[in-house]
Amino acid sequence: MAAVVVLVLAALLSWNRPAGGGEPVTVGGTEYTTNMRMDERGGYVYVYVPVNSDVEEVVVEVDDEQDNREIRSFLDSLDTFTPGEHVLELSDSNLHFIVDGMAEE
Repeated sequence: MAAVVVLVLAALLSWNRPAGGGEPVTVGGTEYTTNMRMDERGGYVYVYVPVNSDVEEVVVEVDDEQDNREIRSFLDSLDTFTPGEHVLELSDSNLHFIVDGMAEE
């Protein structure tokens, strides 16, 4: 019985983690390489990060290297254990990180 509980807990903890790598996507007129779900609403770009994600596995990159350093620094300090919205100001736009992985309706 204990083994089943351990397997279920391990599956739940790994289920919310993002996959490695990243695919190019264009959102709000900007090209990103990411492994997260992203969309544009009302002129703002949203990145959805599942709760309890390992931020080292989150990929969000743009062409501008300074912006990439800002994104990485921001992600390294992001608390993914607490749901919420966090805004990162970049040179040309803002990224809204939604920690919980669910779109707001």
